[in-house]
Amino acid sequence: MRKVIFASVIALAALSACVKAPTYPFYPVITYKSVSSDHIGPGQADTITISFTDGDGDIAVTNTSDSNYDFCGLQHNDSSFLHAQSFNIFAIDSRSSCAQQFASPNLTPSGKYKDISGEMEILLTTTSYTCFDCSSTCYNNVDSVRYTIYVRDQAGHLSNPVTTPPIYISCSY
Repeated sequence: MRKVIFASVIALAALSACVKAPTYPFYPVITYKSVSSDHIGPGQADTITISFTDGDGDIAVTNTSDSNYDFCGLQHNDSSFLHAQSFNIFAIDSRSSCAQQFASPNLTPSGKYKDISGEMEILLTTTSYTCFDCSSTCYNNVDSVRYTIYVRDQAGHLSNPVTTPPIYISCSY
């Protein structure tokens, strides 16, 4: 019986030594998961959930001292805001090309592998859902927006973009 237990322990130890590290790319890869509500009204917030992987485990802001970027720069073909060191998550409004910017917590790997994966929730508040002039784009005082989201790691690698399905905003004038 002792030999069977000893052999089982040896076999388990050998199997655990064979566990391979995840092989994620060194840049962030994100996937859209969900939005808490696809219909919102004035005074409401919405949460977008994305999943992520990063092979070198360096998703975090680099510093918190700069903020001199034009977060509506895409209107003028200027994407330099995507390199703002104080932020590393960007949600770009499909109607205006302006970005809401966020700073993730410092997501450092625990254990012997650097690869990290998980989910992030992005809380978009009422100011994110400003209704534009609805005369030509809205139906029954309902506007819609899609957000294109990017995540940047500390090395400056930008993730793939993901786009939310339409989020409908009840506009009250």
